[in-house]
Amino acid sequence: MKKIKKINYGFSLMETLIWVGIVGIFVGLVGIAGFAFWDRAKVRACVQEMKIYSAALMDYSETEGGLPTNEEGLKILLEKGYVTKTKFLDPWQNAYVYTQTDDGQGFMIKSLGSDKKEGGAGTAKDLTVSSGTDTEGTGIEE
Repeated sequence: MKKIKKINYGFSLMETLIWVGIVGIFVGLVGIAGFAFWDRAKVRACVQEMKIYSAALMDYSETEGGLPTNEEGLKILLEKGYVTKTKFLDPWQNAYVYTQTDDGQGFMIKSLGSDKKEGGAGTAKDLTVSSGTDTEGTGIEE
């Protein structure tokens, strides 16, 4: 009787499960790093947008002879043509908070961050830009 050789041309179940596990771990690590990068990118985008509004407010102040009131807020910048963006929302879809100082000579633009609440830490920290100062609370070295 002739012996028939058994030839294995595929992967065993165990080899397949190990491969799927390794790929799963790799994808998980890349995903975590990607989300962290995405959060930092949103913080940077928010700060840049607030700086644009800050510059527009300074132009408005020079042209109009004063800053907008709290009631007028950032919307007056759109009405007067200082900005073209129609919605004043941060990257987390929260409205920016504009407040004029009590003496009427300064302002603050604030984003509540990713947690949408006062305070927070890390990328959930509140972000502010004030007249005469650089960004506060961003944790970004510029």
